[in-house]
Amino acid sequence: AMESGGGAADAFPGRSTAAGKRKLGGRIGHHGTGTPTVLTAYASKAGVDAAQLNAIAAAYMPVNGYEIAKSEKSKQRARGIYVHGIQYGEVKPDAFAELLSWMTPRSGENFLDIGSGTGKAVLTAAALYPLGSATGIEIQPALHEAALRARERLLGMTELRVPSDQIRLELGDALTQPWHAEADLVFCTPTCFTPEMVEALCQGVDKLPIGARLAVGHRGDDAH
Repeated sequence: AMESGGGAADAFPGRSTAAGKRKLGGRIGHHGTGTPTVLTAYASKAGVDAAQLNAIAAAYMPVNGYEIAKSEKSKQRARGIYVHGIQYGEVKPDAFAELLSWMTPRSGENFLDIGSGTGKAVLTAAALYPLGSATGIEIQPALHEAALRARERLLGMTELRVPSDQIRLELGDALTQPWHAEADLVFCTPTCFTPEMVEALCQGVDKLPIGARLAVGHRGDDAH
């Protein structure tokens, strides 16, 4: 994680959604199955509520993001759309809770996940900290829809720290939006980004508000 200074302005160039030209953001990590267990070690280390982490694990029991992403990619290729610069993956809520603790979230701050997939990072942040908002932007419709369903399941299981109307799961291309204007806490995994995508991300980072924190995932770590 690193702290940023800067102002706020439009940063990312438009990107074609035509066949063969779409570029997407991704996640790293692992998909877990089986009965959720009390994640006391990570919860204690990060200073968060293990019950909330268990609720997140339960909400994602029916979700296999890897299969969703694989199916979506097959459908895209059948339509002549070839995706470049991405590899789907996921954060693990327990490990991501520790990463969030390093970012020292403050009450009322705004969290953003660029390329939010099935929404695990967004819902973890919303469950653990009294943020002003928790937002995820995902370009793949099937992953976005899975995130919406997971949010509804989680809201039915536990009370989150962020109001439900401020947990925003958006369908779209984050790299064509002025995402940096109000973000205080940003998570992104540019593991397979093309050089052009990395440059676009860096341009946005330069325009983050003063004091904003950025966590960037990379190969070899679950969420940090």
